[in-house]
Amino acid sequence: MFLLPGLLISQDFKKQPLLTATENLEKFTSEYSQQKAYLHTDKDEYVAGENIWLKAYLVDATTHLFDTVSTNLTVELVNIDGKPVSIKLLRLDNGTSKAEISLPDSLPEGNYQIRAYTDWMTNFDTDLFFEKEIFIHNPIEENFIRLFWDVLGNRRFNRQLERKTGDMQFAFFPEGGNIVQGLENRVAFKAANVLGAGQDITGRLFDDDDNLILEFESLHKGMGVFSFTPEEGKDYYAEVKFEDGQQKNVDLPDILNVGHLLIADAVNDKVDVKIKSNIDPEKHLFDSGVYLMAHVRGKPYFTKKANIEDGKFKTSISTDKLPLGVCHITLFNSNLVPIAERLVFIDDNGIDKATVNFEEIEVDDTKGISAELFFESIKQENIRGNYSVSVIGSDESLDYNPVKNIATHLLLTSDLGENIEDPWYYFSEPNTEDEMDLIMMTHGWRRFDLQNILAKDYPEIVRDKSKGITIRGEVSAIASEWKPGMQRVRLATIKQDKPLETYSTLTDSDGNFAFKELDYEGLFTAEISVDRDARHRTLDIDLAERYFYEKDFSKSFLTRPLRVVSRGEDWERVSRPKTFMETKRPARPRRESRSQYGTPDQVIYMEDIRANYTNIMQVLRGHVRGLRVQEGVITLRGISSIETSNEPLFLIDGSPVYRNNFFSINPNDVSRIEVYTGTSTSMFGIRGTNGAIMAVTKRADSGRPAYAKYILKGYTQPSEFYHSKIDIKKNHQTGVPRTIFWEPDLTPDKNGYANLKFPLDYDWNNIKIIIEGIDDKGNITLKTHDLKN
Repeated sequence: MFLLPGLLISQDFKKQPLLTATENLEKFTSEYSQQKAYLHTDKDEYVAGENIWLKAYLVDATTHLFDTVSTNLTVELVNIDGKPVSIKLLRLDNGTSKAEISLPDSLPEGNYQIRAYTDWMTNFDTDLFFEKEIFIHNPIEENFIRLFWDVLGNRRFNRQLERKTGDMQFAFFPEGGNIVQGLENRVAFKAANVLGAGQDITGRLFDDDDNLILEFESLHKGMGVFSFTPEEGKDYYAEVKFEDGQQKNVDLPDILNVGHLLIADAVNDKVDVKIKSNIDPEKHLFDSGVYLMAHVRGKPYFTKKANIEDGKFKTSISTDKLPLGVCHITLFNSNLVPIAERLVFIDDNGIDKATVNFEEIEVDDTKGISAELFFESIKQENIRGNYSVSVIGSDESLDYNPVKNIATHLLLTSDLGENIEDPWYYFSEPNTEDEMDLIMMTHGWRRFDLQNILAKDYPEIVRDKSKGITIRGEVSAIASEWKPGMQRVRLATIKQDKPLETYSTLTDSDGNFAFKELDYEGLFTAEISVDRDARHRTLDIDLAERYFYEKDFSKSFLTRPLRVVSRGEDWERVSRPKTFMETKRPARPRRESRSQYGTPDQVIYMEDIRANYTNIMQVLRGHVRGLRVQEGVITLRGISSIETSNEPLFLIDGSPVYRNNFFSINPNDVSRIEVYTGTSTSMFGIRGTNGAIMAVTKRADSGRPAYAKYILKGYTQPSEFYHSKIDIKKNHQTGVPRTIFWEPDLTPDKNGYANLKFPLDYDWNNIKIIIEGIDDKGNITLKTHDLKN
């Protein structure tokens, strides 16, 4: 026997194709290691005017250990149109950070999404970004909502949501992915509306002769399972009846004449795995040897060559060797092609729920609460932990049914996809093993494609695990489309509380530059300049703007209808607040002209023209698209009038000039010629009816120094939590809980103890304390506690 990291393999394993599979998988998880971001927010719904208090956790997607390399985490609050309302850059310190998002009191009521991602995560699918849907109430929006646009838009949104709520769908999920004739098959199913909300159903299975085979019904959230043995040459369909009376006929997936079934059952401290096959090796020239591999979050823990005898094979995987989470069991044929896959959830009661003791004390001359918390894993393993605590109050009882928490995200939805209803139910309620297994059988989303990894088709890495802030940009020659070559770029940063700091770097041959590992909080000034060009060209600087990863805001079972569908009694006309994207300066294309008249339809750079022209007419004749010269008359847009001139408007350095003055310019004095023929001519008014041609002289360009000054935004400066009672009536009015206390940095001592103190708030009858976090070994903690006021 010999040992690979976390993998026990027999001596003849070197001869097995599975060695290649495990090596490729281990290479992927080490060299292309994925990350998981999680945001603990103080609550799941808000009132406009409040703050979203948040704690960020970043861990390795495989081990759930803190990611200590990346320093940048982008957090965005996005509205239902996919536009960011707020964007913040958080500085990560050993995998954690904290911040708050202030919600303007004029923010429209509706569904919003909080997203979080690192630069490294953008190398992979955007589905790997952290996402959490929240609802923001605004009880006064009806008094300033725009009548024709927003009111009608809200009504249309509600109609669309109602249609999706009533539109039903149904799908079968054969265990392992296959249905094979002549063998007993387990088939899971899920019934849901288009939003993904599970729907109770009853159903009947028929063969293609309309013979009733069996009846079935959903067990939980529209999910269920049944077993049957398909006959040779038969097809099957189901008649499904939904609770609201709708009915659908759904065909069963194609049935294989020959194939394999992969069956898995978690029993006590092991997972029993069975393979069934109806393949006759001699008849079908098929190698009876197939291969099994089990991995959790990309790390292989079990491999075995399975020799099928009499159509059967069985083995067991000890769960003592497997970590908490989703285990992928894959069956390969002799060519290492996956032919079946089964997911099993490994639950070893590994969520540390902590121990909390409370007593009433005096806090700031008023009654308060002192809480002593004990984290057993910290004491037992002599490690550190990092936790965050939210205390919220409400008039009504506070049931803990979060959109997601640290346990459900890291252990379930981040590996299976977001479309899981009430994920905490499967962790918090007793005896939910069967329901959790239905989740495993009916959710097929994956963090990575195992087939691509086996083929060594790894993702392209564009962005690294960034350390510090990076300022990127480009140097270009104003009068030429040719690359500027290597240039010396200098950066000076100015911030009130810091002395002047200067940096220098060289561009690449294309003119791209980057100043890396900068560290600034809040707003700071960046002055960027370029040294004099050796060829005496006039250079310009473009600063690259941070890319916004657009992603559709898909409606889901969490999406709520909008309340404001008409104007309120106290309505008055006010300006609608703009989103972040509407107020920011739009990014310029790489070679966009800086003309005061907008973007020209064609630019002729004189430095790029090799011929020696003696007059401007020669340049226009040789290079302007669509130019016509008849009897000395120039036209760009054809003949538009038989009474007035059809020639374009002529300009020099932005000023209209007579035709003769334009053509008297020496071509050697011209930097570039801009031609306007399309919609851009509207900037010239009626004078631009026939188009426009503008000559920009070298003298005008030489007045533009290779210098740029920007006001940039660095890392977010987190604020200390404060308990405000302003507009508290809005929380009473909407029923939205109010945050009484928020502690984003709770660190137990070496014995596992930590203490909290906070004042009581007598405005609320019910108080709930929520503790989330993780320790240096990846142990997850989730604890809630209720108090009566």
